[in-house]
Parts: sequence; structure tokens; C-alpha cells
Amino acid sequence: MPFRPLRNSLALARLLAPTALPAVVFAAAVPLAISAAQALTQDVVLENIKIDLPPKSDGKGAILIRKASFEGTNLSKEEIARFFSLANTPEDARALAAKMTAAKISIPEVVFNFEASKDKDVSAVTVNLKDFVATRVEQGKAAKIVFGGGDASAKKDAADVFKAVIGSYTIEDADFSSLLAALKQGDISAAMVKYSKVTFTGADLSVVDKETPATTPGGNMMHFKLGTGSAVMSFEGDIFRKASGEVSSLSLEFPKASKAGQALAAFGYDKLDLGFKVSANYDPATKKLVLDDYTITGVNAGALSFKGQFGSIDPVIFTAGDKDARAKALMAADFSSMTLRFANSGLAEKGLAFAAAMQKKSPDALKGEITGMAKAAIPGVLGGEVGKKIADAIVAFIAAPKNLTVDIKAKGGALKFMDLANARSPQDVLPKVDLNAVANQ
Repeated sequence: MPFRPLRNSLALARLLAPTALPAVVFAAAVPLAISAAQALTQDVVLENIKIDLPPKSDGKGAILIRKASFEGTNLSKEEIARFFSLANTPEDARALAAKMTAAKISIPEVVFNFEASKDKDVSAVTVNLKDFVATRVEQGKAAKIVFGGGDASAKKDAADVFKAVIGSYTIEDADFSSLLAALKQGDISAAMVKYSKVTFTGADLSVVDKETPATTPGGNMMHFKLGTGSAVMSFEGDIFRKASGEVSSLSLEFPKASKAGQALAAFGYDKLDLGFKVSANYDPATKKLVLDDYTITGVNAGALSFKGQFGSIDPVIFTAGDKDARAKALMAADFSSMTLRFANSGLAEKGLAFAAAMQKKSPDALKGEITGMAKAAIPGVLGGEVGKKIADAIVAFIAAPKNLTVDIKAKGGALKFMDLANARSPQDVLPKVDLNAVANQ
């Protein structure tokens, strides 16, 4: 039986073939699959990218990107170069941004220089931006975007007309996909940028006041300073659910010799120094929006707070899409209650002193006149017991300005915004709400 081993081997081969063949095919396919995946993503580095601005009669300029690194990207080197080129059409740039994926994008430095032709308000502009990093970029989205800050300046001949120092910014779970879609449709109002968290360290800007001569003592630069801030948001799909945020300070200081500076000084302030805070949540199931807090705080002035409960809020209001549909949905919405509160810390006294000086009266004399007008006019406008209650609260606040709270509640549970929009006078709305005010509580 010389051929029995051979026949046994063939039989064994036929028995094992159903399992062995897939293994062989898989073993052969793995390198091919890995090779295909590698072909879909690659590392691309471009250096010394210079983008010359289109030549115009008002000047010339260029953008220089010293290095741009794309790790694990699906774009070719040629596509990335085309993305940065101003010769590229906006439509092509948008399409490339929407297509782009990358494990990481980093641009350490961007420099922009511009020189204007003669007889312009600005003769030269310089902008330096640094340390841009985006991770897990995918078709208009990014897990995290970090901008390290920068500075900018603009000159008219040798004199500064604008200077800025910009702090760092971080955006987490950024989603610009609807913005790219809106650009494609040519309707930017349909865009909605989503994120889970934003933090920033502020900015410091100085801008020339053209109406104030540069030789004026103290100069002619307006100063704007933005403090630290943060915001968090959550979504259910494309539907907004919760948001909160705050800005520690926003100060505005005008040249002392300027009209704005003189008016502010007459009011008792050398600058405006504001802070902001907001918190809101939305339930798509009940279509209710609750504005827990929206507060503007002024140093040596006070805090103005607003909160409210709103209903019939269609989710389309919070989504990117047809702006007419959003406007229609907004007008169909309603409110059940709103509260406005002012806590004074100096603004009332300064406002009274300013008004008294303008009318050449003493603050006490003007306070008496305002009290008398409030007692007579407010009940006449609002009528009945409601008018008297509001007048009493305002009079009490004027006498000792600590705080004033005004509450509005809709009778019957809700009042549509459409009814407010169609109202021709307060008398059209007052019968539909309960109005109340209290002072110093």
C-alpha cells in the first residue's frame, strides 16, 4: 500500500480545508488591510508656508506659517497646501475642512504682516499667533482645541492706533460641522457651534480715540481688558440641554479728555468694570427653558439679575437650520414668570448726584421730586392696587437704595411672546399678568 500515506494526507487536507483556508486567506489579507489603512492616514509636515495677500491698491501683505504638522491625517500634502492657499476657492477650502481628519494638528506660530498704501488710517499691521493644537479632528469636529495666545498691533506711520495681547483659549469637544454646512448653504445664521467647555485667560486691547488728539495729557487710547472666563454646555444630539458660564471682568477705560471719559468722570467713575454670569437649562420633553440666572455686575455700581421660566420652546430654536422656522417657533413660545432684581452698591447714589448736578439741584431736592412723581404717575399708568404697590416699592428704594425686585407672572399659566409683540400699549398686557415689586428685601 505505497500510496496509502498520500491518500491519508489528501483526506486529512480535505478535512481541514474548511478551517485552514480562511486562516490562510486572513493571514494574507492582514498585511493588505494594514497597508490600506496606512494609505488612508499619513503624517504631513509643511514648513515656511507663505500666503501672499491678493495685490490691491490699498496695500500688500503676507501670512507666514513657519510649520504646520498633521499627524494621522486623511488629506494629502497637496490637499493641505491647497487648504492654506488663498488662491483656493472658499468652497474648496470648506469642503477640505469638512473632509479633514487627523489625530493631531499643531501650528506653533503664525505671523501676519500688512503694509498699507499712503493716506490710510492704518499704515502697518502685525499679528503674531502661537501654539495652536487640535486633537482628534474629524470632519469639522475636534476633541480639544488649544490656542496659546498672541499679540497684534497697528500703526499709523510711527504711532500706535491699535495694540492687543490675547491670552490662551481652550475648547473641548468642539463641533463646527453645522458652521461648515451653513457656509456651504450661504446662510451663516443657520450655524450653531457646539462645545462642552471653553476656558480663556482674557485679553488686553488698546484702540485710538480719533476724536481725541494724541498730544492730549493722558493720551488718546481707549483700553479694554477682558479677564478670565469659562463656559460649559451639554447637548442631547443637536438639542441644547444645559449651559453656564462667567466672565470675571470686562473693563473699559476711555481717555480722560475724551467725551466718553468726561461723561464717565461726571458720573463718578474713572472706568467701567463689569462681570457676567449666566446659567440655563432646557427640557426637550416638556419644551421648557429655565433661565436660572443672568447677572451683570458692576464694580462700585451694583448687580442687575434676570431669571425666568419659558415654555412651548420648540427644539428647532436651538438647532442649526431654517432661520424662518426658528423665528416662527420663537414667536410661538411663551413665558410663565420673570424676575428682575437690582442690588445697589453705588450706582443709585452716583446717578442721583449726576442728575442733580445736570439740573443744578441738590440730591435731596431731586429725590423729593422723583418720589412725588412716582407716587402720582405710576398708579395712574398701572392703575389700582398694583400701581400703588409698585410706586411704594420704588419710593422705598429711592429713600434707601439697597435693592429692588420686580416680579411678573402670567395669568393662566403662560403668555405668548406673540401677544407681547402685538401689544400697542402696557394696558394691552397688564390685564394678562400679575405684577409685583418689593424694595430692600
